[in-house]
Amino acid sequence: MNEISLETIYDLRSRLEKSWDKDTAYEPYGGEKNLSLGQCYVSALVAFIEFEYLNPTLVRGDVGRGDNDHFWLEVDGKILDLTADQFSEFKLPEVVWGTYEEFPNYIPQYRDSGFARFLKLARRSGIEISSNGSNSTNS
Repeated sequence: MNEISLETIYDLRSRLEKSWDKDTAYEPYGGEKNLSLGQCYVSALVAFIEFEYLNPTLVRGDVGRGDNDHFWLEVDGKILDLTADQFSEFKLPEVVWGTYEEFPNYIPQYRDSGFARFLKLARRSGIEISSNGSNSTNS
């Protein structure tokens, strides 16, 4: 089993934070008050590419609001949510990296294999998408 270090997770969160704005957010955009609000889907997709070597699964579900409108990754049965802090009412940490037992308000509704299939098709079609945690960054 492969593992992601907390340092690696928080490094990606930091890079995402610097890149989030209204153009990357789903409505509503939280702005400076709540940077991660509306960024869950795109952030989960970026994390999928970054950690593809771990065979993540994109998950859509609920975190206690009853709206089933949040996205995160599952890696080896663990939740990886880089935008957990957008839900201030639940007092979640900035990033959730743990089991469903540790974070029982996370209720998966749909596990999506479409993005993994998209990446395979794109690569087979000659489109370059780097992954395996070796992406270069433009800082």
